[in-house]
Amino acid sequence: MKLNQIDNNRAVHGSYQFKQIVFMKKRNHLHSRGLVLLVLLFIGAVAKAQVMINPMPIAGFQIASKDILNFNVVYNHAEPVKVQFEANLTDERGALVVQYISGTQTLKSGVNQFNPNSYNITQTRYVNTSIANIERMTSFLPQGDYSYCISMKCVDAPEVCERTIKLEVDYSACNDVHSEPVTPLLLSFPEDEAKLKNKRPTFTWIPPMPIGNNPNLTYTYSLVKMLDGQTAEDAIRRNRALFTQSGLRSISIMFPNQLNDLVEGEHYAWQVSAELGDLHIATSDVWEFEIEEEEEVTAAFITKRKIGLEAYTHPREQPFLLVLNERYIQDNEWKVRLKDETTNQWQDLSYLHLKKALGKKNIEINPADIQDMQAGHSYVFELSDHKGDKFFVRIIFTETEEK
Repeated sequence: MKLNQIDNNRAVHGSYQFKQIVFMKKRNHLHSRGLVLLVLLFIGAVAKAQVMINPMPIAGFQIASKDILNFNVVYNHAEPVKVQFEANLTDERGALVVQYISGTQTLKSGVNQFNPNSYNITQTRYVNTSIANIERMTSFLPQGDYSYCISMKCVDAPEVCERTIKLEVDYSACNDVHSEPVTPLLLSFPEDEAKLKNKRPTFTWIPPMPIGNNPNLTYTYSLVKMLDGQTAEDAIRRNRALFTQSGLRSISIMFPNQLNDLVEGEHYAWQVSAELGDLHIATSDVWEFEIEEEEEVTAAFITKRKIGLEAYTHPREQPFLLVLNERYIQDNEWKVRLKDETTNQWQDLSYLHLKKALGKKNIEINPADIQDMQAGHSYVFELSDHKGDKFFVRIIFTETEEK
């Protein structure tokens, strides 16, 4: 009994193995047929899809819309075929700017080169009229990021298209490009990293050209206060604006009347952008400046037309102001001489190029700039106006500031 049972088990197991081997051979055969079928289908697809569109890179910073019409088409079929191209340029938002449709072109086996002349434009559709006007004026696109696509379709007889180019396949290629203005929008004053004494400066800039000649071009100005550790770019992007104004038609803006004076020791950043209607044209770099902390300046008031006995004392290392009484002085130009009463010598101070303080009838003098200035000596400053009237003040300079 045991021997018969063992033989039966072997027979059953051998039958199972034989069936499994047959199944595996069938499955491998079907798998091989499937691979062959896929390869044949791929070869058939390649035989018809023998087209590759290659947009040419656009060199340079100034871009014209027709630059996108420089491309080549690789076509490997022996039979020529008639096609038509469509070129679309879109802005950074994806909105169509301009569309160029070609006439009928014949593809021949090999590399077919196309450019704005050989493209044979039959239809131009400029959707963005603002950009169209700018390109008409400047010959280039305004500053910005753009994308463009070249697509192709077969316009030959259906049987020719069927033999050469599959009608249902989308033949297209796309690329991106960035355009810069011919002359960028440049800031002018205050200069970058300048230190200003004036707490209410006027801001000026240079327009982008040649679009800057357009009378409809406007500007937006922004001013922000910088925080410790911030860059100017970070401040203009993140901080709340102290002041911003759009719609400016001039290339300067006076310090706004509604703002308080800028603060000594603080840093500020500013930027300007240009617009033509709703279209952004250009944005300047971001510049920063600092309001310089002023030193205390002693004021010596001149109210007499003769030398008196009284004298001011002042440290030799610090500047001071000569302040003339308004009712004595009618003009803004003075000649200044200095007399050392110890040596009884006079000297002309014209070499100092002394200037009147802004908005006042003051002359600022730094004793350190005066030749042969001696501490402890008594000096008389003589100021004369255009009529020859003379005014005097006596100052004794000390080594250290007296308390």
